[in-house]
Amino acid sequence: MGGAPITAGSEDLTIEVFSEADNFARTPETDNGERFGAPLYWTVENFGFDNQAGIDGIKGYDCLHLEVWWNNNAYSEHGYDISNVRLYQLADLKAGRYYFGASYPSDEANEDLYIFASDKLVNTSEISTQSIAYEKVKLASADGSFRGIFFTLEEDTKVYMGWQADFSNVVTNNLRASGVKLLYYGTMSYATLQESIAGVEDALKGVKVNENTGFYAPEALEKLMAVVDEAKKVEESADLEEINEAYNALNDAYNDFLANGKNVGGAPVATGYEDITVEVLKEADNFARTPETDNGERFGAPLYWTVENFGFDNQAGIDGIKGYDCLHLEVWWNNNAYPEHGYDISNVRLYQLADLKAGRYYFGASYPSDEANEDLYIFASDKLVNTSEISTQSIAYEKVKLASADGSFRGIFFTLEEDTKMYMGWQADFSNVVTNNLRASGVKLLRYGSGDEPDAIENVTTSFDEDAPVEIYSLQGVRLHAVPEKGVYIVKQGSKVMKYLKR
Repeated sequence: MGGAPITAGSEDLTIEVFSEADNFARTPETDNGERFGAPLYWTVENFGFDNQAGIDGIKGYDCLHLEVWWNNNAYSEHGYDISNVRLYQLADLKAGRYYFGASYPSDEANEDLYIFASDKLVNTSEISTQSIAYEKVKLASADGSFRGIFFTLEEDTKVYMGWQADFSNVVTNNLRASGVKLLYYGTMSYATLQESIAGVEDALKGVKVNENTGFYAPEALEKLMAVVDEAKKVEESADLEEINEAYNALNDAYNDFLANGKNVGGAPVATGYEDITVEVLKEADNFARTPETDNGERFGAPLYWTVENFGFDNQAGIDGIKGYDCLHLEVWWNNNAYPEHGYDISNVRLYQLADLKAGRYYFGASYPSDEANEDLYIFASDKLVNTSEISTQSIAYEKVKLASADGSFRGIFFTLEEDTKMYMGWQADFSNVVTNNLRASGVKLLRYGSGDEPDAIENVTTSFDEDAPVEIYSLQGVRLHAVPEKGVYIVKQGSKVMKYLKR
């Protein structure tokens, strides 16, 4: 599988091979200040109309670009084979292990758009069988992180690296790559494996492990550490096949951890809870307006919820478009309307602050529309933070775009070790986006009883190193110096992870 690069033990060949890593250069003819242009170092095939041919400056910097957007008929008239749209470079690579990846500022790719490495150009329909390595771009996140493909060359090879798509029979399909990365790990050896082990262990030092939505689960860490421990058992005298097998297993396990290791949100657990929605949040749906905006107009301000950095005219947190009043945040082709009010549109918020007792909670909502993009979150936090910090500083979070617009509830789970003042709501970055939309038609806040918490120990361990140091963490992933006086905490020793409840 593809994923994030393991940088330990790698040589960065990006500039040497591709001549650039980001903010991609244009040809002199298209370096004219217009939005679209042609790349100087990359080859574009079967794509382009007017001067739209591989570069898009929509984000304020020049991205590598392929797109069909409600206008796929515009391509065929140029004689293009739109089933094989390509953007790539051809490079001479020496034998060894490589990573080729990119960062993406938008997530509008569909099934038939691939990042690839190949020793020959093939049809899009043949990429899965004829290329050296490939992955669907839609698996990447639009959060600035890199995702890419790993491949091994047994001999020096001319390799095509880039993206390819089938634009026939689709309405929209979009690639914007804001950065690229090409790493070389060398030929496989025992030293390469050891560097990879050290790189994974170093990366895990900053990982936050707890049971809250948005953060890595203890059992996911335990699963990865079991693979790390197996890799450590490989001896220096091992043959190349065994070393390569351990390296690939570690690489796959690490990327599986990054991609699938976090606790996910979802529907509320249907048993063992107390519904405290109205008690704490004052309302569950058809949200009340302030007296000043309870005037029959579509937009208004919520009575019980705080709105920050959002609103123009009387548009300030309530939208009655669906025939009932939804909680609402939106930018819709008009983001320039916000800064003139002095708003920090990178930190648009709608929330309540409430006193919650120690325990396990669910906070979620139902949504009548699904127009949210990457930078719109449902969150629970003991402090207000920047949108860019929600993934590291909040207690629990999830992207709203994961919810369905079918009336079902989706939300976040979190555990409080002590009574806490909690901010619960939604937050977005509306800067540098064209559209982003929240409408919540209902909310739900549930508290789960002690029956759903561990009575003593929940053991999620396999074999482990008894001589490894013991580490104690809170459920928020904070390293503790000692066992807390009460509450749930996590003990990690090597690949052994246990959860305790001290009453």
